[in-house]
Amino acid sequence: MQSANQDPNRSLFDREERFGGFNELMPHRVHKILLVSSPYDSATIAEDERLSEIISSEYLDLSLRWAPLVRRVSTGEEALEKLKRERFDIIITMLRVGGMDIMAFARRVKELDPQAPVVLLAYNVMDIQGLPVDRGEAVDYIFLWNGDPKILLSIVKLVED
Repeated sequence: MQSANQDPNRSLFDREERFGGFNELMPHRVHKILLVSSPYDSATIAEDERLSEIISSEYLDLSLRWAPLVRRVSTGEEALEKLKRERFDIIITMLRVGGMDIMAFARRVKELDPQAPVVLLAYNVMDIQGLPVDRGEAVDYIFLWNGDPKILLSIVKLVED
């Protein structure tokens, strides 16, 4: 005797109804990313503000249609002002955010948008060793930049999944 799950007469549509459909596999799609980095850090990540182009290229290579838009600001103050006017799905920040302490910046981001993931992108482990132990309250994820822009895609996919 076959169970209902093994019924050969059940269509793909019936299975989608049961599991919520393909769109439910990724309920949170990243549309806009705010990158907070000094001009030097931005040049290190991608020359001439090409981050959107790099991410779009990675998305096309994976046959994904909708690549997120990347906006960059140079300081924490600029980022906070932008966050007051616009919503971003991810805030990726380098350690240098102008005259502001990175943890103070991340806490202020969470005050403006508690749901927005704050991702710290550091150059090496020594950079993050001095951070406070309670960093999890404001910084959601920490990644180490190894020179490969595909890490940006990894960050997006982590947040989406």
